[in-house]
Amino acid sequence: MSEDTRWEQLEAAGFNVLNLEPTQIDVDLLSDVPRSAYVPEVRTASVAAVERDGPEPDLEALASHLFGPFRYIFTTRGRAAERALMAGLGLSQFVALAHPLFRTTQSSLLAAGGRVEPVRLRSVEGGSTDLALDWLERRLSTGDVRLVYLEPGTNAVGGWPLSLENVELASRLCRQHGVLLLLDCARLLANCVSLGLSPLDAAPRFTALCDAFTVSCSKEFLVPGGAFAAVRTEALRRRCEAYAFEQGTTLELYDVRARLAAGLRYVTMNPGVLADRARQVKAFAARLSALGVPVVDPPGVHAVYVRVPAEHAGPPLQQRALEALLYRVSGVRSRINPSQALGGPLFRFAVTIGRYPDAALESAAAGIARFLHQLDKAPHLSLVDAEDAHDMFARYRVE
Repeated sequence: MSEDTRWEQLEAAGFNVLNLEPTQIDVDLLSDVPRSAYVPEVRTASVAAVERDGPEPDLEALASHLFGPFRYIFTTRGRAAERALMAGLGLSQFVALAHPLFRTTQSSLLAAGGRVEPVRLRSVEGGSTDLALDWLERRLSTGDVRLVYLEPGTNAVGGWPLSLENVELASRLCRQHGVLLLLDCARLLANCVSLGLSPLDAAPRFTALCDAFTVSCSKEFLVPGGAFAAVRTEALRRRCEAYAFEQGTTLELYDVRARLAAGLRYVTMNPGVLADRARQVKAFAARLSALGVPVVDPPGVHAVYVRVPAEHAGPPLQQRALEALLYRVSGVRSRINPSQALGGPLFRFAVTIGRYPDAALESAAAGIARFLHQLDKAPHLSLVDAEDAHDMFARYRVE
């Protein structure tokens, strides 16, 4: 597709790359969530479930094999699992110390009456999101904190890993002070791979340290949807299940459950797919760096982050213009994310497990490098929609 054609696609999409049709994108690095099941064994499981009735998949047994002996609540999306967990816990007017969590996770805490404070990291230079434990102990000793919520491989800090040793010590402090420890385990397996650990051995060691956790299965289990919350007691599971049912977010469709079961089984039997994605991320980062692209080093557990040059790191309208220019020049779709911890906005180039061959990522790297030499060509945009339009899907025009 030529640049002129991509410009026409942008006009039709209101210069918001989130409104583009997937078929219009050469290499989609917006998210590590697959649009469909790319692995044949997972895709055919869904098709087979539609064509004929079969036995109900034992999702709890499959999840327990990977993450340990919890009680599991399966939902449609990760945000639904987060809401169900917070509703089940029944907290109110509480303080939560947290990594810079994804916006839906933060929303679930706020909706439950929480006040979220960022945790203090041990360092933002060493490629880790480990907590400063001396600070954590002092903060917990004040007595007003109800829970600590951590995310291995958090997006807002370069996708860097969280060490098992750090979680062990944080867990000990939480127990000493009567504070709940929750984990967002959407990318826990990739986190383990990044640490040089066997994901199948290390994942349950992480979860054993927390009171509850959630998993958005689309990040690591080769499916476009499905999630779960995991809790310790049957009473808490019943409360979470009741909330999910009342909200209409229980994972009820048989074909979706069968597909998720296939994804869980496939990763359990073929954990090498996680290592291969890690290899692709490192190779992609190295290629970008060789082309002079200002890559955040080291790369994240699932994505490569690129610094937006300071003179172009303007307000949201300017960021949307840069995203549009990137697509026009390269055919690559990505989004700029804020990152206070790393000093400014970053492009996140997320690599989906099993989606693209190495050659596609090499082509994307060349396109990104071309784009960075043309930043002055970014269009000047103004908002078409009303001021209260959702920023994810708003439409713009060229001034």
